Amino acid sequence: MRKQALNLRVAAAVMGQGVAITTSAEAAHVINYQEVGADVIATGSGSLDVTDLKFVESDAAGTCSEIDPSQGFACVGPLSVTVDTYQGFAGPTSFGPGGIHVATSGSGDFTGIVPLAGNLHPPGGYTSGHSLFGGMTLANTNFQDLGLTPGTYVWSWGTGPDADTFTVQVGAPEPSTWALLLAGFGALGLVGWDRGTRKAEAIG
Repeated sequence: MRKQALNLRVAAAVMGQGVAITTSAEAAHVINYQEVGADVIATGSGSLDVTDLKFVESDAAGTCSEIDPSQGFACVGPLSVTVDTYQGFAGPTSFGPGGIHVATSGSGDFTGIVPLAGNLHPPGGYTSGHSLFGGMTLANTNFQDLGLTPGTYVWSWGTGPDADTFTVQVGAPEPSTWALLLAGFGALGLVGWDRGTRKAEAIG
């Protein structure tokens, strides 16, 4: 009976951690840069609530052909695509000293941010809250070559239920990795607690 109760607590902890991570990931957009082999790979996922942002224009000449850490310019998705432009967020103006570097390839949904211009770019015709998934590859390079400073950089906007964020993570674990780590730590913590309790009961 005690073992069944422990298993239920562990399962609940894992499920709870998964729900927490999923909710967080769906409420914001994250671009994660990782060194993979000889390349730097950017992956973007999440969504954007643009309710409290100001719509500026839709631009058929949108592009995600490069990265510019010194100006905080980050994006994922096709190298040429129609994009919408929104303004009204606040946050850092850079995520490293590096200049412009041209991407090798890109795919999925376009999403980008240009802090110095004050522009946030979802794909053209984007509906607030819809999921976005995209990628970009910078071949034969690394963080040092690109001038990327490892860390987490967050831009935010809105209030109440319409508050949202756009995050650039350089070398940080992806959301799915965090979910597995947190679930594992939660399960280990409960197992340790249960063993401690049983030991105390045996001594008593």
